[in-house]
Amino acid sequence: MGIFDDLRRKLKKGKETKTAERTRGDIATSTEKQKTETKRLTPSEPQPSTRVKKTKILEDYKIKGASAHKWQDESSREAEERLKEKGIQLPWHYNDTFGEEDFKILALRAGGVGAVFFVKSTRFGERIYAAKTLQRFLQKDYLEMPTYQQKKIADDFLEEALPWLEMGQHPNIVPVHLLENIVHPTTRRNVPFVFSEFMEKGDLKNLLKVKGRFELEEVLSVALQVCEALLHAYKHGLSAHKDLKPDNIMIYREGIYKVTDFSAGIIGTPGYMAPEQVASIFGLNDDINIDQRADQFAIGIILLELILGKHPFPWIIGAAYSKEEAEKFLRDGAGEIPDNLPGSLREAIARCLSPDHGNRFPEISALKGSLLDVYRTEFGRDYRSPEVEIDDSPIWWFNRGLAFHNIGRDADAINPLEKALGMFKGIPKTEIEQILCLINLGNAYANMSTGGFYEAEENYKEALRILESIPEAVIERATCLLDLGGIYLSTDRLYEAEDNLKDALRMFKMRHETEKEQAGCLLNLGLIYRRIGNLYEADNNFKDALMMFKVKPGTERDQARCLLYLGNVYQYIGDANQSIDKFYEAEANYEEALRVLKPIPGTEVEQARCLVNLGVVYEDIGEYHKAEESYKEAVMMFEEIQGMEISQARCLMNLGILYNKIQEFSKARSVLKSALEICKRYPMGTEQIKNACLKVLSQIQ
Repeated sequence: MGIFDDLRRKLKKGKETKTAERTRGDIATSTEKQKTETKRLTPSEPQPSTRVKKTKILEDYKIKGASAHKWQDESSREAEERLKEKGIQLPWHYNDTFGEEDFKILALRAGGVGAVFFVKSTRFGERIYAAKTLQRFLQKDYLEMPTYQQKKIADDFLEEALPWLEMGQHPNIVPVHLLENIVHPTTRRNVPFVFSEFMEKGDLKNLLKVKGRFELEEVLSVALQVCEALLHAYKHGLSAHKDLKPDNIMIYREGIYKVTDFSAGIIGTPGYMAPEQVASIFGLNDDINIDQRADQFAIGIILLELILGKHPFPWIIGAAYSKEEAEKFLRDGAGEIPDNLPGSLREAIARCLSPDHGNRFPEISALKGSLLDVYRTEFGRDYRSPEVEIDDSPIWWFNRGLAFHNIGRDADAINPLEKALGMFKGIPKTEIEQILCLINLGNAYANMSTGGFYEAEENYKEALRILESIPEAVIERATCLLDLGGIYLSTDRLYEAEDNLKDALRMFKMRHETEKEQAGCLLNLGLIYRRIGNLYEADNNFKDALMMFKVKPGTERDQARCLLYLGNVYQYIGDANQSIDKFYEAEANYEEALRVLKPIPGTEVEQARCLVNLGVVYEDIGEYHKAEESYKEAVMMFEEIQGMEISQARCLMNLGILYNKIQEFSKARSVLKSALEICKRYPMGTEQIKNACLKVLSQIQ
């Protein structure tokens, strides 16, 4: 393993494969720590980034030796035992490398549904993150799913973290730094993780155990800071946190609190769930939306818990497990509030805990206002929000851009990546960091639906210029050349694409475990040769790519593309030579491609294209009924997919021509007119379709 292997892993991260489709649907592609200026951030001045603080590693978590893989703290050992009781065998332990990155595992925590690994990264200076996933992603049933099924589930989990990511930074919110799929070392399945900032002082639950109970001023400070966090979260599209509890309120430092876990994907925790949340478990009152008023209920419980030093109404925990208790909870509420509270505070808590969500505060700002009044009355002064340092380092911006890129939000990834690049350029000896920014920027531009091919090309070329000065970085140059070749292919610069892809293939062949990248090069080369009419070379390249993809789990979609393109080649040869055998070979490849694609979510476009190609082949071999059924199914699929109207018109044109051929003139008129209606709405790019339809209609009439 060379010094640039970590860069190679980083360049590979965030991409399903180096054969992501481009515009035509048939084109594949593949520090030195900056001194940070300290800024001050208060809730009235929300910023897009948060504080940076060099986190010391806790003594309990210090890595004592490369051979030590037993948990160093009792809490981690207890967490593993709880997971074992649920049938979970952990693949990672203390000091293990976490995924393909330079993360080292320090500790483990496990709650009711989640598992959190504390991991250290030294890539951009020493940092610790809390990497959270759901326990279900570590269970056998998930890990044994077909790769395309589990990938969809993993991606959906990361997508649920999007509002949390979009919040950026706020003094009272634990920030998200990364969204990652970590490959399970045994099953090779994706396990999705949300990487948030590590809070070494722990959570409010443990602090309450230490203190016993909180003084009133600190109770109000906690509640007001939670309200500030929720106000910011709601402004960024979150309907409700749904799982507020002392465990999810972290201690940043004394007197400063941050809310975490905005992406739990669950309905809540027993004991803190509002009546409407409990009702949803048993199918009671299904017409009630769970919104921010449910969070107010949790705040009311937390306020009393901090004042009393214990949960005020432990009986409501059972309401989440018993329908009878749930009905009582919905009818009567949680219970009586202690009389020895200040009247205005008692009134605010009572309103939060109302069993009818309509009687709670209309929004969190109203609750905040009420608590501010309590504070002013009790302490004779206005509450002042504590100041919090923020992180404006290139590391923060790079991670933020990468997180957006990893979930397909490429337009949102560009600004933070460009900001990180600009910062790194001002720091000596950060060439590796600059390359990472440039290649990820290239990927983001290349993946944009609006087509940022020129910008992608410029970023890839700049990365290559830097890589030229690093002879050891063979894989990195090959990666860049593969991506650049894909851009040239997308923009019809075929000879430049061929040169880049051949160079990339040669470099990849020099290194082990690059079969997927080699297959990506071969697939792209096959597309070039198919386009210039060198069908023999295209055939060989597609076959070689297919063979290499077949030995790599998780490449079913790429295999289907190879089959589709092979079918195209045989169809072209059949057309040129009037070879019935080649038509049958094309048919077999299209049918196999369709079989592979059908179970994979999100492949409807590829499936429709297979059906269109099958329709053409069925026509060529005289199986007109099969051709009709294929065209009709493709039309229906295109109709359901936004943005595929022109493909739908072309398919209707094919179907109309077929009907004319078999002398079903009434059907021909109907579908050709439908195609022309689409052409009227989309005149750009449909002239050929329009002319073909009009020509056939004139013959029929």
